[in-house]
Amino acid sequence: MIRIRSGLAVPAVLALVVRADLRPSTAASSDAVHLRTNAAFAPCLAPALEAFTRSTGVPVVVTVAEPDPPEDADVVVGDDAEMTRLLEGGVADLSSARASGWPRAATARWR
Repeated sequence: MIRIRSGLAVPAVLALVVRADLRPSTAASSDAVHLRTNAAFAPCLAPALEAFTRSTGVPVVVTVAEPDPPEDADVVVGDDAEMTRLLEGGVADLSSARASGWPRAATARWR
């Protein structure tokens, strides 16, 4: 089950990019991946997040809001302009950025 922290009742976001220190094989089921995305991407990514949680046992907590600022997110998903702003501003870790066409994802630098 995906828990969404938002006033919007919209399902949520990405499954394949997780924070660098959290691997499905070693993650305790109490750990959660905190993901932040905007309302446009959330419904599209919900099936992937559900599959991720089913296969790993790691829950995903989704915040539906503007990606900037990422706040407590481990993973941020957004369009090119949103992600460029985070990456160039030094908020996200450039080495973690993944461009799969559209949308892009990155992990937060402080995680």
